[in-house]
Amino acid sequence: MLCSLIMKTKIKYELIYKIICVIFCYAMAFFTSPTTWQDREITKPKSHTKKDPVFSAKLIAPEFSQKKNHVSSITALDEKRQMCVWYAGSEEGAADVEIYAAIKEDGVWSSPQSILDLSTSSTELQRYIRKVGNAVVFKDANNVLWLFYCTVPIGGWSMARTNYRYSHDNGKTWSKSKELLLNPFLSLSNNVKNKPLLFADGSFLLPLYQEFINKYGLVLWGKLHEGEFKYMVRRISHKYKCLQPTLVHRQNRTIDAYCRNRDKGQMLHMESSDLGISWSAVNEGNLPNPNSGFDMLHIAAQEYVGIINYSPKERDNLVVVHTQNAGKKWNVLHYLENPIPKEQDERFKAIGKMGHYYQYPAIIEQEGNYHLTYTCFNKIKYTTFNSAWLNKKLQEVTKQ
Repeated sequence: MLCSLIMKTKIKYELIYKIICVIFCYAMAFFTSPTTWQDREITKPKSHTKKDPVFSAKLIAPEFSQKKNHVSSITALDEKRQMCVWYAGSEEGAADVEIYAAIKEDGVWSSPQSILDLSTSSTELQRYIRKVGNAVVFKDANNVLWLFYCTVPIGGWSMARTNYRYSHDNGKTWSKSKELLLNPFLSLSNNVKNKPLLFADGSFLLPLYQEFINKYGLVLWGKLHEGEFKYMVRRISHKYKCLQPTLVHRQNRTIDAYCRNRDKGQMLHMESSDLGISWSAVNEGNLPNPNSGFDMLHIAAQEYVGIINYSPKERDNLVVVHTQNAGKKWNVLHYLENPIPKEQDERFKAIGKMGHYYQYPAIIEQEGNYHLTYTCFNKIKYTTFNSAWLNKKLQEVTKQ
């Protein structure tokens, strides 16, 4: 009996020790960093010459028309090439869903190539995975290509975990996937959707979100430092309805964050005056939001362009919006997709959820050219326009 008691006591203390070690590891992930949070400078866009207005649109991977394609992200690989990533499979959340990448060169998109599937992710992370989902790709100021993506071990998207990979050769080879340690509770219920703000030292501020019970935004400041990814995490909202933040640099050290509103109605907004360390209270912005994802981009001080569903209830349109005063007033510049009565559109027969047909845009700027992708009736559509086209649209709106 004495031996049995000793063994039980030993097991008990070993369990307590392991729990303390796990919490310590998570704490270290939060608070170890290569430099201080304040010691940063946001990267500045390169200057560009004016050209004639340019606008074009096409589908990426039309050969994937039988797959459900969703949640795209786009980045510049170099001066002439862009990469788009998204997930596709027989159904959202199905076991055959994989993350694909396509590269645009000389105006032509390559055939999509799988860069991650369920089996590979499970092997690299050394745990069971039920499904893979949202992926975000970007390149930092040190030319490291990053892929952040979510996996779900059980349940739905509210149980997601966020993981990362990186590449030093534009995606020809990747590091093994690693999981972000975002909380001491198995890092459950953390997801990713939008690109980060980039800093000149190679670090970045990546927006994340949590959606199990409480729904709020997070920012992760991270950097690859001596072969190890160092990062810190901050919560940016405390209301229970903020999802999928998009970050826009206003000017100096001020950042605006716009969030998807889980309750529909108006887009949610908050701001930081110290590059993301502390944040204001959440308030309603001046744009509608039908509980849908969107993206925005800094053009100049207080000047932004956004790609949104311009409706408080439906995702039946996709619009280019623009502000010159940090969101106090927005102008609708152009309808990328117009609402079409459902009974007149044959495409409705091919989608499962009515009303969710233009969604999850992503936009980047590269030397005066804007590249955006979005989900269009279960396909990925690519649109590009230049600053001359944007200025022309702005002049047209101003004259009205």
